[in-house]
Amino acid sequence: LRRLSVTGSDAAQVADELDQILKEDSVQGRTKTTLHQWGIFVAAGLFMVALPLYIYASPMFDLPIREAFSQVVAVTLVGGLLLAWAYRSVSLQRRIALLTTHQPPPASKGNEKGAKKEREEAQAHLEKSVADLCCAYSLFTVNSAFVLLWLMTAFYFLPKFSTDISPSVNCFLGITAPALLLAAKGTVAF
Repeated sequence: LRRLSVTGSDAAQVADELDQILKEDSVQGRTKTTLHQWGIFVAAGLFMVALPLYIYASPMFDLPIREAFSQVVAVTLVGGLLLAWAYRSVSLQRRIALLTTHQPPPASKGNEKGAKKEREEAQAHLEKSVADLCCAYSLFTVNSAFVLLWLMTAFYFLPKFSTDISPSVNCFLGITAPALLLAAKGTVAF
């Protein structure tokens, strides 16, 4: 938590800063990743990691899929889960940023009980809309970054390191390194 700096300043300024801190903390408490979002993230991560395997199985790399089946499955699972974590991190970061800056529309004038229910429904609708938007945003940005990082790793960095690198090592490093980088630093990059 941030510390309040009270050095004889206005009480209103301190109260505003305290309200902002409480608002941020309450937003972070409301931003949970649902099981539905985890399903989307895991499925998208597995799909994105499986796509480069078609190129590794092509005559370009000529990776023997049947002999390296256990490695292919392990790379797909590990890379897919790492990408799912990156999707989640980017989505949560963006959701917290949007929920702290956007408020639901004010309730219409009427009885207090109806207005409170209307505010709660508007807040729930805003949170669901922001969650869906952030889910799509994280899928787009992380997938774009993964494809670019994979292309650079598989076709530039690894061949520069060694021209005699085997297709199975290129497959392992070319897929897991970008996925690990995005999982570890995804929130910093986006």
